[in-house]
Amino acid sequence: MALPRLERINTLWFVTLGVTALAAAILVYILLLESALGAFSIRDASPMAIGETANPSVALLQSDYTKRVHRELNLRDTTTTWVDETLLSWREFLIEKERQISFRDISDTDLEQGSLEDYDVLILPSVRAMSDVQIQRVKEFMQDGGSVLATWTPGVYRPDGSWRGWSFVEEAFGVEFQGFVERGVGNYRVYTDTFPGYTPPGIYLPEYLAENESSDPFDGTSSRDFLFRETQRTEARAADFPPLRTYEWNDTLGTNPPTRDYARAEIVRAPLRNTAGERSMTDAVKVTYFTWIGGDPTAQIPYPRTNAGVRRFTLRGNTPMTANVPSGYRVKIQVYNPGVKVRVTEPERTQSGGFWYDFATDDLVSTDAVENTTGMAYGNYGKGRFVYLGFQRNAMGVGPEDREDWRQLGKLFANMMNYLRRKPVIWVHDWPYPYTAGGMITGVAEDNVDALGSAVDVLEAENFPGTWFVQPENSQGLSSLVSRMYDVGDVGVYDTLRTRSDGSTSTQAQRLQRMRSTLEGLVGGRPIRGYRSTERGMLSNETMGGLVDAGVYTYFLPDSIGRRTTPKLMGEPFESLTRIGVTTRSDKDILGGDATISMDLASSLIQDGIRRAEYEGGLFNLIYSGDLLGQNPAVIRGVARTLKSGNFWNASGDEMAHWWRLHQGLNADVEQRGPSRIFVRVSNDNGNIAENASISIALGRPVESVNIRPELINIFKVFGEGEDIPPYELHENGTVLVMPINELKPQQYRIFHIDLIGPETDPFRIDR
Repeated sequence: MALPRLERINTLWFVTLGVTALAAAILVYILLLESALGAFSIRDASPMAIGETANPSVALLQSDYTKRVHRELNLRDTTTTWVDETLLSWREFLIEKERQISFRDISDTDLEQGSLEDYDVLILPSVRAMSDVQIQRVKEFMQDGGSVLATWTPGVYRPDGSWRGWSFVEEAFGVEFQGFVERGVGNYRVYTDTFPGYTPPGIYLPEYLAENESSDPFDGTSSRDFLFRETQRTEARAADFPPLRTYEWNDTLGTNPPTRDYARAEIVRAPLRNTAGERSMTDAVKVTYFTWIGGDPTAQIPYPRTNAGVRRFTLRGNTPMTANVPSGYRVKIQVYNPGVKVRVTEPERTQSGGFWYDFATDDLVSTDAVENTTGMAYGNYGKGRFVYLGFQRNAMGVGPEDREDWRQLGKLFANMMNYLRRKPVIWVHDWPYPYTAGGMITGVAEDNVDALGSAVDVLEAENFPGTWFVQPENSQGLSSLVSRMYDVGDVGVYDTLRTRSDGSTSTQAQRLQRMRSTLEGLVGGRPIRGYRSTERGMLSNETMGGLVDAGVYTYFLPDSIGRRTTPKLMGEPFESLTRIGVTTRSDKDILGGDATISMDLASSLIQDGIRRAEYEGGLFNLIYSGDLLGQNPAVIRGVARTLKSGNFWNASGDEMAHWWRLHQGLNADVEQRGPSRIFVRVSNDNGNIAENASISIALGRPVESVNIRPELINIFKVFGEGEDIPPYELHENGTVLVMPINELKPQQYRIFHIDLIGPETDPFRIDR
């Protein structure tokens, strides 16, 4: 009788033990999931779901409506090759090896039928013509959480060729249309139109310029050429072509254009409408008007001239779009099809990622000139996201031969796709925490070093770190002043060396070493690390090599602008040097060398430049001469106070170069480990301690708060106990996480596991 009873007890005991073990295993499994993935849904708990990746797919609209409308409206080119090339550029981008983003072409009909449930991102590649139904489907797609990337002029026409306007762009993207970007070489405003009629082709000058020519530009040519040109002039006058009635024929096409106002006439065949409204192929003249805005064409300017049809577009720093792209980077954009400029009208949901205004070549800056020329916007519509570009994708850059543009554009478009696909994007801030821009005030003394004395007094009183470049031979006997400069900030060598003709690398190194030693003797043996040439233009390889071989030099300030308004570490063999280029117009550029011009005007223009630099997140470095602004300490004082009151990290040249070298050695990576858990790694690959660095992470969704842990499995330990957990801030409606990293020792790295907390990330929720 006892044996069966023992069997029953053993069976019950084993069943109880098995159930307990199963419950414990499930609990451990859930705890491990929570530790690895963060908050998760019940569906995430399935073992089959672990490691499962849902490749977000992209729909690429192939718009026959756009092709049809282009053929109907274009005056001279009815081909639609550009539409196919635009689509091809997107296809090539999406299938590149490092991305491998799955995509599918969809038709106008597919979009109208609303067949978008299988896609995460819809790309509208220069889709100029859209139906009302298509626009409604796009808005519904974004309302439900889909993402849209639209370029250039989406939906401004209807499929029948009638003009809709900018209502779709303005409503969907929270912007207001401001106009088209003028084409040209930067020194011109350009306007083109096509007119019926005839006039001889060529270059035309306005009558007031043609009458005031001091000499005939064709003197010395053959009598045959002279007769030909006189015949052309006579024929042009007889043609009395209305659009050029106030112009005089001047030269044939294909010659170098003048550096002044002029017009260009080309003979074309174009489909134009007659007075009865009927369209037919007609002889016509394409007229392009060039208005000179570049100032004195004989004056030296430090700004690069770009080819016709190319503009510089400035990328704002510290945004999800421009992560790891230098702040204030000025990318080339081809504007043969004019770019679009807009103004953000709904800042609560839309942010600017870049603007068309170019401080190097455009009219004088104002806040409106920057904000009203936005050419890249991103943000939210309903539950969805969008990116709008006021240009075509394949217009950015000039090809892989421009390696720097090509590299930065690769980052830019990868960031866009990650943002739209709700993947985390991480970047290291360009400036020490909590600053968002950099500030410098740099004085140069042509001959009279004493002329900088007033500026030294002002910056010393304002406790602002100034930078001064002086010629060593002119500084003898001024040890007290030069030492005060060094005490306030930094002193560098100012000399004529710049070109290859100044001598070989070794010859220039010897001279640079002597000049450095002279200045070091004046400042009590303290190191001199900066150099600036008295001559405008880039430094030659021989001069940069001389700086490297002379030792101690760590930075230089060329009088020319580069691709960015942040410093740049030079490549081999000049990797020990940091370039701090032109970032705003100097006092000479503003005043034209005339100190009698209104200082109120100069001060106002400089203040506008400060606001522009803060907006783009780059470096503002005012370079002034002792004999100009150096004689107006009130202006210098105003600049110092504005920079100190703004969100600028103000530093001397040596401090700026040192920070930028540290910054370039900081690296950050992010990985999505689960629906609500991200893995972050920050490392310092420098040989020096990095302090006051910070990172931002664009999250895939808005969150209410985060939990940050430095260890992966940390179930039983009280959160934060004995751990160095950095503080954090949430920006842009909880979609961007900012974390300061107070200190990283050389070759040190730190790992963080971050839980995202919000309505969509509650533990054990049923629906994701």
